[in-house]
Amino acid sequence: MARTPSPTTRPALLASAAKLFYARGVTATAVDDVAVAAALTKPTLYRHFPSKEALIAAYLDERHAQLSAEFRNRLDVSPPAKRPHEVIEWLCETLSRPDFNGCAFVRACAELHRDEGVREAARERKRVLFSTIEHACRAAGATDPSALAQQLGLIVEGATTMAFVSGDTAAAVDAARRLAQVALAAAGLDQQ
Repeated sequence: MARTPSPTTRPALLASAAKLFYARGVTATAVDDVAVAAALTKPTLYRHFPSKEALIAAYLDERHAQLSAEFRNRLDVSPPAKRPHEVIEWLCETLSRPDFNGCAFVRACAELHRDEGVREAARERKRVLFSTIEHACRAAGATDPSALAQQLGLIVEGATTMAFVSGDTAAAVDAARRLAQVALAAAGLDQQ
């Protein structure tokens, strides 16, 4: 008789994979490590994810969903006029988290640069990020929300990379805030 899988098994595997993949990288983390971290067996992992590639894809999908929901929720509770400013505050808080380790999507692309599925996951993540920022700029009444969203999006991407590569979060946060002030003032959305 086949055992009914526990409804907590897949989430436990994904949580363990997310923690290890983000901390160590997707190529440096063995499937065995994920199974051990989840206190499960490797055959159990393979019943839920037929390959490491499938586990990586699920990790990136889950991370994208979590980050997108967190970001949208953060913006939705802000008054529309403050949403572009909130983009930068969210960024600065993200960079300052103790477990910050760069952009999971950029890192996965760098590690698996020939994997089109990983590249597509990263493209989708960036498309949604920039679209959400543009929506925030439009809600705030920016005269050119698309241009402002591109500027703020590039500030997000640049500061994320700067903090990760240099390890100097304070400098990245400071640069992001200064550049955002210039972009927001030019768009007529300086702090009110």
